Amino acid sequence: MALEVQVLTGRKGSNPGGICNIIVNPYRIIPCYVKYCPGSHLPRGSNLGARNQPVYEAVTNELVRRVGLATPRTHVLIDTDKDVRFIKLDGAREGLGEGRRYYFVSELVTTKQSKNQELLKEVRDREEPYLDILGICDVFNISNNYFFYEDKTGKIVYIDLGCSFVRAKEGWIEIKNRDRREMGSRDNLKRARKELANYSIVPAQGGSPISLFSLVEDIPNIELSTLNPDKRMAVTGVLSPAEITEIQTILTVEIDRGLKKYRRNPHIIIRN
Repeated sequence: MALEVQVLTGRKGSNPGGICNIIVNPYRIIPCYVKYCPGSHLPRGSNLGARNQPVYEAVTNELVRRVGLATPRTHVLIDTDKDVRFIKLDGAREGLGEGRRYYFVSELVTTKQSKNQELLKEVRDREEPYLDILGICDVFNISNNYFFYEDKTGKIVYIDLGCSFVRAKEGWIEIKNRDRREMGSRDNLKRARKELANYSIVPAQGGSPISLFSLVEDIPNIELSTLNPDKRMAVTGVLSPAEITEIQTILTVEIDRGLKKYRRNPHIIIRN
């Protein structure tokens, strides 16, 4: 039986996509935002590709959760066998772009949003360095990228993070210029890896510090939630070894840059 995706709206963000209901089975319906990235401005010789950008974004969300920040539940919708059925309902201005191998799925957040700007700033100031260290930028420039609600201390849920190691905008994927420059230096990469091995990051919500080196090295073992099939799948089951190595190289450069900025802050970074 084909998995059904009801497309409810047209594009809402900078990349193609829309609000949907995914009918996993009659008893499980997922209200969500579904998106993808069709075009590439990647440099010649890169092992990365636009068709896998939804997987890259899912990896980014997992990394963010590992350092203690909150996101909605995310999934990679797989349509490699072209057995997902897309149905455009009356409210949708356009289709979803059928025929892609992968789609990024972010479940909708329905909690009432807080207007307490003072508390939002306090939480933002505490959590933004974690995004910065992972190379995730411009989140707070667009209010639709995050959702803020009050619990005991205030909580931000990061709805649209993009990707830490590539940039996807207006349907095009590219490597940031600053990363392309620094990736080309073997000496710089060797030094950066040594630096990451010397430091750990303290999760935003507390818990045991995480080695920055291990955060990068463990990427192949990250398990992603997938739909069609509905299970968890290791990154190695979706991305090639060459892609994973390139992701690790870019992320090493990004984290090393953030480390230089925050390593004197013992609330975020500690020496091993």
